[in-house]
Amino acid sequence: MSFDLVVAGVGGQPVDRVVELLAAVAEAAGQPFTSTAPRGVLELGGPRLAQVSIGECWSSIVTEDTGELLLALESGEALRAVRYCARGGAALVDRVRTPPAGLRSPESYPEADAVESAVRELVPRTVGADFGDIARAGGAPPESRHAALLGAASALASMKMLAPGWGPGLEAAGATDAEQKAFAAGAAWVKEQGVA
Repeated sequence: MSFDLVVAGVGGQPVDRVVELLAAVAEAAGQPFTSTAPRGVLELGGPRLAQVSIGECWSSIVTEDTGELLLALESGEALRAVRYCARGGAALVDRVRTPPAGLRSPESYPEADAVESAVRELVPRTVGADFGDIARAGGAPPESRHAALLGAASALASMKMLAPGWGPGLEAAGATDAEQKAFAAGAAWVKEQGVA
C-alpha cells in the first residue's frame, strides 16, 4: 500500500528540497520512496510539480483524483494541482502568491482566499495559511516556509507511516537550523488548528 502526494509550487521555490526531505524521512522510517523529478519551468513564476509515492507502489505517477495529500507552496498552484488530490484527501496551501512574470494584469491573479475556497470545494480538508509567518513565529526566516509546510504535513494522521523517520530523516538530509525550527513550528501550528 502506498501513500501518494503531490508537491506543487513555482520556479524559485524549493520543490526539489521538499522532495529531498521527504525521501530522507521515508528512508529513515524504512518506507520505500519513489518520485517523479520535479517538472516545470525553473524560472521565477513558472509552474513546478513533483509526484511522490511512499510505501509499496508500482509507479510514482499520481493520477487525477487519487492523491492523499497536496502540498502547495504557492496558492495559485494549489488550484492547478488540486486535480491530483482525492476528495477524501487533504490539501495544505501556502497563501503566498507569485503571479507569473508575463501576466499582463497581475491583479487578475486569484487571491489566496478565492483559491482556498475553490480548492476546498474539491478537497474539503483544505487548510491555508501563510507558512512564512508560521516559520517566523518558530524563530526561522520566512524563506523556510517550505519546512513549515512539511512540518504541518508531518502532524497529519495520514502521515503516521513516516512518524519514526521525521527527526532522523531531517538530520540525514542536512536540514538547516532554520528548516528544523520552521518544521517544528508547522507541526505545532497544525495541531493547534485541530487539523491532524
